[in-house]
Amino acid sequence: MDMRLIRGVVFLGLVPAALAGSAAPSQAYDRNPVRVPGLVPDQWGQSISNAEHQLRVRFPGVDADYCVGAIMVGHESESSFVHGVTRYWDKLACAGITDRGAKFTLIFDAKGASPNSWTIYRVSGVSVSALYG
Repeated sequence: MDMRLIRGVVFLGLVPAALAGSAAPSQAYDRNPVRVPGLVPDQWGQSISNAEHQLRVRFPGVDADYCVGAIMVGHESESSFVHGVTRYWDKLACAGITDRGAKFTLIFDAKGASPNSWTIYRVSGVSVSALYG
């Protein structure tokens, strides 16, 4: 099965219920972002593809993942920015499946200029140790 299809199925099955966000209607995004309450901008951003890659690098137990931009309720204009042709998101909502078949959701949050400078929180469905494999 195509990995993009797996990611899409995992994402569509998990994120709406876990994050209770709604897709923002927009033709400007490759992937429709979700609205997530309770987040505050910190001015650091990450692209979707880099966030997905970094999750799999740091957490070898992640078998598949799928991220979308998180529109921070109350901070919509600060939720993303474009540099060149790439959109960077202050926070990303991600879902996935571990190598043991457990489904999870989390928030990916860039914390600095380095691609490796980030953290996760609001992890649901698995423990953080399960993401390590």
